[in-house]
Amino acid sequence: MKRDLHHILQSGAGDTAVGAAVILAPIAAETAIEGTECDLRGYRSAEIVINVGAFTTTATEATMTILESDSSATSFTTVAAADLRGGANSIVISSTATASKVYLRGYVGNSRYLRVDVAASATAGYIVGIVCLRGHRMNKGKLNETA
Repeated sequence: MKRDLHHILQSGAGDTAVGAAVILAPIAAETAIEGTECDLRGYRSAEIVINVGAFTTTATEATMTILESDSSATSFTTVAAADLRGGANSIVISSTATASKVYLRGYVGNSRYLRVDVAASATAGYIVGIVCLRGHRMNKGKLNETA
């Protein structure tokens, strides 16, 4: 049987919510944003998908940083370069040349939670949406979501 990415991201019950988590729903960003954490319990890796659209104002700069934490109640820290795949941790959107693109960063660290924060200048305005794709599920059966 052939497998494709769609089936890898699905749970045993066909529920797409298990493999993918929204960190930031698409928004016209004009201020700093703290993303929602992505819980990696039951998974060994993740891919952060940052979809940056066109500028909505005369933007100067926005910096997106991937953070990690062992507990969602504790402070998040910047993910070390050794735990990322696909480029630098901070993604700087500063012109039309860096907008309207999709940025991918793989995470192979050991922390349970990931988050992406956006530090923006007061005049920054662009469309952005961020999704966490969790991978390498620890067991092949249905995850116990209450544990």
